[in-house]
Amino acid sequence: MIVIFKFVSLLGSGIGASVNVFDGAVSGAFTWDVPKPDRTKIDFAGKINNVRAEAFFKEFKIGGKDTEIHKYLSGGLVVDAQYSSELDVYLTPDLKTSNGEGSFGMTQAILENHPVQVKAANLLKSNGLKRLAISEWNSQFTITDGVLELRNLKFKTSYTSVEINGTHNMVNGNYNMKMSLYLPPSAKS
Repeated sequence: MIVIFKFVSLLGSGIGASVNVFDGAVSGAFTWDVPKPDRTKIDFAGKINNVRAEAFFKEFKIGGKDTEIHKYLSGGLVVDAQYSSELDVYLTPDLKTSNGEGSFGMTQAILENHPVQVKAANLLKSNGLKRLAISEWNSQFTITDGVLELRNLKFKTSYTSVEINGTHNMVNGNYNMKMSLYLPPSAKS
C-alpha cells in the first residue's frame, strides 16, 4: 500500500491533510492530541473519496473488532464526516469514546454472500439475493459513545431495494435494526 500525505496548516483548526490510500483519497482537518503517550485522541472532519471498501474495512474495524464486512462488501467508499475518538497505545480507537456524524455511500458496490443475505436468499428461494450489484447506496449516521446509529441506509439493485434503520453498539456488539426489503412482483411464490 502506498500512502502519500500532503499537509497544510489551518489556523486554529489543526492540520489539513490529503492522503492517497486504498486507491482513493482522504482529505480534511485532522488533530491528534497527545496528553499522555499511552492515551491520545484524534479529531477528523473531512471526506473519504472512493477508497476501496474491502481494504478500508479490513484495516479499520469500525463495527467492532469482530466485524468481517470486508469479506462480503466491495466497491468505492464515499464518506463526509466528523469523527473523534481516544486511541489506545496501539493507536486503535477506544470505541467507548468514539463520536461522530455524517453521511456515507458507495460506488460500484457489490454485496456478496453476507450471512444475512444467504439466509434471506434461502428463505425466499431466490439465489439472486446472494450477490447484489448495488446501483445506489447512501445513509446518514451518528456515533455517540461507541453506539452507531444508521438513518435511512438505502441501497438499490436491479432486483431489490433495502432500507435499514437502527443502532449497532460497537462496544458490546449488540444490534437493534429494522430492515425493509422490497422485492419485485416476480419474487412472489
